[in-house]
Amino acid sequence: MNLQDDVDASAQSTTDMHNKYATFYMELINPRMKMRKGDYISFSLALSLEHLYGLTNQEKFNSLNGCGRITKKSYKWLFRYSVHSTFGKSLDDVYRIFLRWTRVELEDGRFLYDATMAFRRIRSYATWLDKYGKQLHDPPLNDDDMKVAQNVLKFTHSYDKHGRLVMWRNLPKIEIEEHKKLSPIQIFRAAAWYVHFAMFDESAEKHGLIMVVSFSESDKLPWVLAQEFRVNVSIQGLTLKASNINLVNIIYTNVKIPWLRSMWGSLWFLMPTHVQESFHFYEDGQREVAELVGDDYVPEDFGIDKGRNCLENVGIDEGRNCLENVGIDEG
Repeated sequence: MNLQDDVDASAQSTTDMHNKYATFYMELINPRMKMRKGDYISFSLALSLEHLYGLTNQEKFNSLNGCGRITKKSYKWLFRYSVHSTFGKSLDDVYRIFLRWTRVELEDGRFLYDATMAFRRIRSYATWLDKYGKQLHDPPLNDDDMKVAQNVLKFTHSYDKHGRLVMWRNLPKIEIEEHKKLSPIQIFRAAAWYVHFAMFDESAEKHGLIMVVSFSESDKLPWVLAQEFRVNVSIQGLTLKASNINLVNIIYTNVKIPWLRSMWGSLWFLMPTHVQESFHFYEDGQREVAELVGDDYVPEDFGIDKGRNCLENVGIDEGRNCLENVGIDEG
């Protein structure tokens, strides 16, 4: 048998193994994710990364014009507007987080990866960046955007009793005059900062993300929602269709406004089924949120009386009780 025969035999053996892996993979995969026949399945993150790079290089080659020159379709694969450096990451890290998004764990502790599924997702991300990324690049996304998100838009984050990343937003706390000073691009950049923070967060990668938004009956709420509507469309496109985020739940509390439910009802049919299943609306919601994330992990602003606000403490170890960290007796 010559060298080419060895290669062909090895390739056939690899294909057989991948078919076997695919059987396990299909049984364990998150039903929200779509595996396709012929996807490249592997135990090796390194081989999967190599295959993923091969798929993207082939896509870049296919998008060249007849003279071999870069076309408009090719630009997205240059990742000109990628923000990975803002979070201390490399482009390899971007590819890895999408591969780890596809992984499933077997009973023996090993992981399987679907490089082809990761390629489809990172292609969506590259398309999103090519469309919206220039607004994140000039100037580069930075801590000022984070401060806008936290101080004006009232975003914050913590980790719950299961180590899941929880993003909180308290709409009643928004100061309308401060919000009016923001341009749509500033709002977009602030929201994009938090989405990318979640994309690169190890706890979110392992355990998933929960979003909790507190509403109110304030007359300023319609104005805020109207100002942010167009931004929300692009951000939701990133979060739901072009990121590696495993969205466990989206919870809206204090929803007592009839027109708000009507608005969401009109958008409901446009959402994928798995996204619809993630949404939960509560007229109060304090008890439900406390049960989901743990009483001691809910910020004071969200109406749980137990303990102090976990978010006031910097550097809380993942999964630890906030009350132990600040030295307060429960209750």
